[in-house]
Amino acid sequence: MRRVAVASTAALGLAWASDADASAGVRGARAAWTWCACAWDYAKARRSSSEHEEERWKQAHENTAARLLELAKKHGGAYVKAAQMAATVRAVPQEVREALAQLHDRAPVRPFAEVDASLRASLGAGAMELYASFEEQAAAAASLAQVHRARTHDGQDVAVKVQHAGLLKEAQADIATFRWLAKAAKVLFEGFELEWMVPELERNLEKELDFVREGKNAERTAKNFAHRPGLVVPAIVWQLTTKQVLTMEWTDGSKITDVDGIEKMGFKPALVAEKMAQVFADMIFLDGFVHCDPHPGNLLVRSRKDTRGNVHPEIVLLDHGLYVELKDPLRRDWCLLWKSLVLQDRKELTEVSRKLLGPFGEILPAILSYGSSRLELNREQRHELRSKLKMSTVGDFVRILEDLPRPLLLALRSNGLVRNVVQELGVKENKRLRIQAMTATRGLTYRAHHDQGTEADAPFRTFREPLGIWGGTMHLVDLARVRTRLDLVDFAFFLREATQWLVHFCAGFCAPAVRLLQA
Repeated sequence: MRRVAVASTAALGLAWASDADASAGVRGARAAWTWCACAWDYAKARRSSSEHEEERWKQAHENTAARLLELAKKHGGAYVKAAQMAATVRAVPQEVREALAQLHDRAPVRPFAEVDASLRASLGAGAMELYASFEEQAAAAASLAQVHRARTHDGQDVAVKVQHAGLLKEAQADIATFRWLAKAAKVLFEGFELEWMVPELERNLEKELDFVREGKNAERTAKNFAHRPGLVVPAIVWQLTTKQVLTMEWTDGSKITDVDGIEKMGFKPALVAEKMAQVFADMIFLDGFVHCDPHPGNLLVRSRKDTRGNVHPEIVLLDHGLYVELKDPLRRDWCLLWKSLVLQDRKELTEVSRKLLGPFGEILPAILSYGSSRLELNREQRHELRSKLKMSTVGDFVRILEDLPRPLLLALRSNGLVRNVVQELGVKENKRLRIQAMTATRGLTYRAHHDQGTEADAPFRTFREPLGIWGGTMHLVDLARVRTRLDLVDFAFFLREATQWLVHFCAGFCAPAVRLLQA
């Protein structure tokens, strides 16, 4: 209890000292008070008797979830962004993750007067002057901005994304508060570290607050997928776009996790999920330009008719503020890692893993094969690996991953978000593994052509290089080997599911006979 009191007092003082601005001090103090209340609950749960321990911990998680959700809604901005990030971290309790996940598409809405003032400050005129019509009620609200439906003077329906006023100043003070509260959490809960999230959040906010960068990212992705069906990126209206305002084509669709909406279109949710998995596999392994925030609020599904009248699902990708580049040779090494993992080429797998993560490279195959019964490490192997790498806490694991090239770390996080959505829509892990591995093998035939400059200002492009007769033949052999290996993985999944079904069937079939004998 003494540790709670000391950490709480420090958190309160440091939060108040985080900024001279009064509103920042109030926000910091409110956050620290919330932290203290959560810490007190967990301290009581720790001291509870074994009889009530599970109940106390569950209650502490639920209380924390409610408090953090209320705090994020009240403060908005960086608090909502931090909550969205925490909702994707597996080390955070499930009750907390589920509560904070609501903020992906239900962030607080600012009044129209603030929106209109922001438009005047950024574009020199109000909403009713800039657009032929403008809906005052927001169509969607995110952590950093909100979206209104409008119509341009030439009759085009558009979505207008307006950044919340005063966000940059608030965010700087809020980041300082997060940093101190993360330190305090480390004092109270040994081995539980969230400090790594703060600099990541700070870097991300800097990029996401520049809507011109976001527009350029969107156009680059649209260009990459111009000849690949299945992905839609709304077109940017540049004459009505600045760093604080983004105007883009309006696109209707159902949220990607809206199973009923997808089925009403006549599509199977699993088919849509496979298409989504393929889109992000193409980003990682072929283009080396990866959307880093693919939560369900940024993904819609719509239908499209082809020239023959057949209807196909399309993924609509929104919110292009945060991307990461996987430049060659990093992209090619990542492709090679996947190929060697599937083919179980231990020598190549070890070489590439150590190239990417040094002495801790052995952890990469374990991460990539998570959920695959044929490729995943067994319990003894996982225990041996943890002992060898001296990993006893989540913090140890995070510190090891921090040694990965940062672009790869962000791509892994993005891939984890995609996996969550895909699994929610009913796609089995072996199917996602097949998409990743086959695309990675194809990615080895691509080469990047680089320009000097930033990812948004002067992007590189990847092209499929001519392989020649020998190179083409060897590539076909590699594809055949990978496909054969994946067929074995699929067969293993089938056997496991068939065995489980048989066990349940026998249990259900035999139950009446057992009850009869007992009677």
